[in-house]
Parts: sequence; structure tokens; C-alpha cells
Amino acid sequence: LFVSAENYKPDFDLYDYCITLFPDYKFQDRCFTTHPMITHGPNRTAYDKAMQKHYFTMEDLKAKTGFCNFVYSNYNAFKERKEFFDLLSQYKRVDSGGRYMNNIGHSVDNKLEFQSHYKFSIAFDNQYHCFVQEKISDAFGARTIPIYFGNPDVVKQYNPKAFINCHDFNNFSDVVEYVKKVDTDDELYMSMMREPMCDPKFTLEYYLAELESFLVRVVETGTVQRAKELWPVWLEKERSYGRARRLRQEKLAADIGKMFRPLRKTKIAGLIRKKLLWTR
Repeated sequence: LFVSAENYKPDFDLYDYCITLFPDYKFQDRCFTTHPMITHGPNRTAYDKAMQKHYFTMEDLKAKTGFCNFVYSNYNAFKERKEFFDLLSQYKRVDSGGRYMNNIGHSVDNKLEFQSHYKFSIAFDNQYHCFVQEKISDAFGARTIPIYFGNPDVVKQYNPKAFINCHDFNNFSDVVEYVKKVDTDDELYMSMMREPMCDPKFTLEYYLAELESFLVRVVETGTVQRAKELWPVWLEKERSYGRARRLRQEKLAADIGKMFRPLRKTKIAGLIRKKLLWTR
């Protein structure tokens, strides 16, 4: 059984079954698509709060003290995230509370608490995944309106009336114009906030029950379906992921990161991290 909380697909010559985050990923009856909430434990609290986000009042809106937030620490992301941050910042200040592009003087300890003070959250996934990461559900959990970009099929999981989907617009300039409209129209803002995040049935218990059903079937009636015996672990990684080059990059970046650890808070270390995306 291959299990991954990332965007990897297994080689079914090596595995009988898989649990993956890829939506709509099917291979006979051997693959099960789960939800990021199950594999990313800390985000379950955010998801539970997000399921209640539509109980939003005008008093809650009046308590908002900021316009929009941006909380990221991962430099390894597509350039569109920074482009949108810069573009929206021309309209109003966007507070960045993560290590990436930080403009508030410190990194926030509690992401949800920080986000809850803002009307909007930039909820861009790290890459063009075919699954939706936790960014949008975190924004919902903080009771803000997510501005989402990443997976065009996001509407299969989340209510399109409850967030701003960049994929619905021709370009980011049009997105910003719509954000301005929502920002200046309390009635429109409230109508979006009062929309449920998704179908109420999609709770943690729902996803766990679906996962349990799959595991029970695999254990009780599953059969060996792989074409070959398992290979040595080192060869299995390269064959099933096709990631030999990435593994080398990760090792190189990790080694360089150790060398520069004493300088990690200096300006030069920040520049190096931007060049070597895998440096932690």
C-alpha cells in the first residue's frame, strides 16, 4: 500500500493499492483519494472552524481591523503568488506574516488568529497541484474570504460562492478589481461570508469513514496485483516517483543549508534560500 500526502503517483508495478491526495485519480479499484485534513493533522482545527464560517454577523465584520493577509514561508512556489501580492498591495496594504516577504517585523505564531483580523486572505497553493492544499480551508477557518489560485477544479470541493477564485478571471488585474468591489460593498461581502464552505456532509468523520471503508476492503478482500516484487528501497524511490534529480537537489540544498546555518538570519542567507529553493 502506497500512501502519500504529496503530489506523487505510485508505480502500480510496485504497489497493489494506494492512498493519494490526487482528486479523481483512478486506476481500476486500487486507488483511494483522501482529503488533506486527514494527513495534515494541525489543519483539522481550521477545517472544523471553517465548517461554521457561515455563521458570520455584521458585528464580526466590524471587528475586522485589516484588509488582507499573506502568510507563507515557502520560497518554493510559483511566481504568480508574489505577482498577485505586489498587485493587490497597490490598492491597499497586504500584511505578510510569514517568513516569506514578511513586512510586519516578525513571523506569526498562530496563523488562524492572525488571519482572523483581516477581511481577505491570499490563499495561493504552492504549485499548480491537481489537489487543493490547506491554504483555502485555513482562510475559511479564520473567517475571511479566500482569494484562491492553484487548482482550477477547486470548485469540486468548495462552494464557489464563498470565495474569490482567480481561475474565473482573465487576469490578476480583473481579480483585484473584483476584490475592490467586494471590499467596498458590505452587503456583497456578507453574502459571501454567509455561504457555507462546502456541502455540510464533508466533515472529518465523513472522510475517515470513506478511508476506513477502503482499508477494510483492501485488508479483507485485497489481492497481490503488482507486476514485480518490491525493489530495493533506493531504487524504488527513483522508479516510482521519477525523482532522482530532485533527490540530488534536496541533498545538495540540505548540505549547503548546514554550511550556512550560522548565517541563516543574515541577508546573504536569505538570498541563497531564494536561489536554492530546497534549502530549509
